[in-house]
Amino acid sequence: MPRGLDNFRTMSRLSKAFEKADASGLLELEEVDYKFIKDDLEKNIPSTWGMNQNIMKAVESFLDAKSEE
Repeated sequence: MPRGLDNFRTMSRLSKAFEKADASGLLELEEVDYKFIKDDLEKNIPSTWGMNQNIMKAVESFLDAKSEE
């Protein structure tokens, strides 16, 4: 798990975004937070998770997310 003040703030923003998503059904992230999760997924996701189709769908959905500009 990342450490330091910047990562502390990132985790706080992510926590708030996930709480909102629980209520609304839509996860909205700032670009920097999306990149943080995407980079972490690309480097650290356990390969065995690829055997779980629900996780596969969730990860692919996340990676295919569209930006609202």
